Amino acid sequence: MSTDHPPAFISRQVESGRYFFGDLTAPAEVLTTVACAGMEECAATYRITRERFYYHAIEFIVSGRWRLNIGKRARVLGPGAVFFYGPGSGYQLEAIEGKPLQKYFVDFTGPEAGALLKQHDAFAGQRFANLVRSERLRQIFDQLIDCADLAPEDARPMSLHLAELLLMRIRVDRQIGAANRGQGYQSYLRARHLMSQHHASLGSIDEAANACGLSQAYLSRLFKRFASEGALQYLTRLRMQHAADLLLRHSTNVQETAEAIGFSDPFHFSRVFKRVYGVSPRAFLESQRASGDIGDSS
Repeated sequence: MSTDHPPAFISRQVESGRYFFGDLTAPAEVLTTVACAGMEECAATYRITRERFYYHAIEFIVSGRWRLNIGKRARVLGPGAVFFYGPGSGYQLEAIEGKPLQKYFVDFTGPEAGALLKQHDAFAGQRFANLVRSERLRQIFDQLIDCADLAPEDARPMSLHLAELLLMRIRVDRQIGAANRGQGYQSYLRARHLMSQHHASLGSIDEAANACGLSQAYLSRLFKRFASEGALQYLTRLRMQHAADLLLRHSTNVQETAEAIGFSDPFHFSRVFKRVYGVSPRAFLESQRASGDIGDSS
C-alpha cells in the first residue's frame, strides 16, 4: 500500500526514504495494525520535536550520532540504539554528526496497540543503547517496508506479524545483552566451552563441575538460568553425539563405544543413548545403513 501524499508526521528534513503506509486510521474492529513503517536518510540539520504523538512507535538508529530527549533526560544514541514513544509522550530527536544519518521506524495503531508493546516489555520513554542483533533488526524492518508491494489484504496481516517479530527480537536481544554483561553469564560460557572440549573425559556432572572449578549446584544453576537444557542434559547430549560418531564413522561396536565414552555397562549406555536419540545404538546403526549413509562393516 502506498500514498501519493505522505502524512504530515513524515519530516521534511528527510532527504530520502522508503515507506510502507498501512492503516493510518484503523477501523474500530481492528484491534492492532501497522500504520506506517519506513527507513529514512536525514539531513545533517535534522531536528524534530513532538509534544505528543498519535501512534505507538519504535525507532531504530542505523548510522550516525543522535541526541534524544525524552522527559527530563537527554542521551546520545548511536548505531544499534532503539527507543519507544507513544500517545501522550513527547520527545525531541536531533542529528549530531555522521553521514549517512539513517534510521528506521514503525508505528502501531488500534485500541490494543499499547498492550502489544507491553506484552514485549516495551513502554514509551524507553531507550536501549545498543542491541546485539542489529543486522537482524534491519532485515525485519526491510521486510516490513516491502509490504508496500503487496495487496492490502496480504499487507495488513504480514506487516503485523513482522512488527510482532520485531518486538520479540528486540526483547530477546535486550535479555541477551543484559546477560552478556553479567559475571554469571561469563562463567556459564566458560563452563559450556570446557564441557564441549572435554566431554569425552567427563563421566559425570560432578567431574564436569570440578573441571570447571565450580560446585555442582552452581553449575546447575548457571545452566538453568542461561540455557534451554540442564548441565547434565548438555553433557549427556555431547557424550551421545560422540558415541554416534564412533558408531557411524569409526565402526566401533556397542560395547567398544560404551567403553570409549566412559560407560562400564553397555546396557546402561544403550538406555541413555535411546533416551537421547529415541532408538537403541543397534537400531540407530541399522537405520543409517538402510538409508545408505554408511556401509555394512561386518
